[in-house]
Amino acid sequence: MSAARSFVSTQMFPGRLPQPVRSFVSEIELEQLTDISRRTWQKHRLLGTGPKYYKIGGSVRYALDEVMDYIQSNAVEPGPR
Repeated sequence: MSAARSFVSTQMFPGRLPQPVRSFVSEIELEQLTDISRRTWQKHRLLGTGPKYYKIGGSVRYALDEVMDYIQSNAVEPGPR
């Protein structure tokens, strides 16, 4: 463990390590990553059917790990033919 991280964990957060920084993406980046239109993500947000989102300084951002969990939770297993 580096000296700086050791100081941070013992002085600023006694008894626990700081959590890693999460990755947030904009609607435009989300559209590029998922190939799902920005308008579709906006519709899901309006209807309350999409992943959790965050308003940061007036901008909408999505946590990448939560988006991936949302996509996984909507997977459909093919049925028998």
